[in-house]
Amino acid sequence: MSTCHAPRSVLLLFFSVAFVLLSAGPALNAETGPALELLPWPNHAAAVFTQDARLFGDSHVKGGDHHFQMSILSFNGRLRFSRAAAPAPFSLAGLTLGYAAQYFNLNTTAPDLPQHLVDASVAAGEVLMDSPQWKITFVGGAEYAGSTVGGDPDAYYGRADLLGAYRVDPRRTLIVGLDYDGNRLFLPDVPLPILAYAWRVNPTLHLTVGLPYVAVIWRPWPRLKLLGTYAVPYSGRAAVYYRLFDQVQLLADYAQDQNAFHLAHAPDTQRLFFSQQRVEAGLAWRPLKSFRLEVAGGYAFGQEFQTGFDVRKLTTVAEIAPAPYARVDLAFGF
Repeated sequence: MSTCHAPRSVLLLFFSVAFVLLSAGPALNAETGPALELLPWPNHAAAVFTQDARLFGDSHVKGGDHHFQMSILSFNGRLRFSRAAAPAPFSLAGLTLGYAAQYFNLNTTAPDLPQHLVDASVAAGEVLMDSPQWKITFVGGAEYAGSTVGGDPDAYYGRADLLGAYRVDPRRTLIVGLDYDGNRLFLPDVPLPILAYAWRVNPTLHLTVGLPYVAVIWRPWPRLKLLGTYAVPYSGRAAVYYRLFDQVQLLADYAQDQNAFHLAHAPDTQRLFFSQQRVEAGLAWRPLKSFRLEVAGGYAFGQEFQTGFDVRKLTTVAEIAPAPYARVDLAFGF
């Protein structure tokens, strides 16, 4: 494997790709998907960790009197074992490990809904080729997504990603790849291609257009950053960050997520899907380069539980009334 380092402009384009894979939605599981190798390592860190907690207010199942109140805990992390002395902004060689876990506590009286949902995945990644024109990575892992904690044999899924980035010129990169995810929302039993075109239009605007990901990163002013992503079929995000002070940012965010879980004792071809939309506003505090704390409040709507094989044909189980929520997010590295 070559150890030559790609030009800085190519690395900036790789950052656009990594942003797509990170921000398009939880279904991508950035820490256990192709972004495990492409995602930036802030401040040359050897490990980065994120913990997120969302507490939702009291709600109910629409069309009835069943109570519903939910909380979600998320844990994500990555570790690298690269010997590279200067990996910024990417770990260009060596083994990386990642994990991602979400725990849904559903406090509800609805008989058709479980009380708990768990989604946990682990993966390992390796750079297969690293040269000034090509960067090829492979990531393999496993996922458990079910209504019990590890007790459902049909809730285990495999994952594998092969991703290559080809430098067209110093400002444009073509990304090609193949993704297999046994718990994917769409066609989970079929490996699907990844094709995207990343273009660094200027130092303040980065675009990535393709299938199944689209992303925009724009800094129209030094204090303002705009982010937008979309991942087929139903995951998306739009965010605004405004720097109030050196260490404090004001944030506003819209997100649309969808997750899939296998229900215990259900056929292995039937999963429970949960979709949700959120709008929120809050503050981000970064007293150190390796530490970030976000506190936000928002409103969740468009909440729905459905069953089926994948998103092409789903049957509604329960629609949940909108509810306010509070979020705390802590990230650090070393």
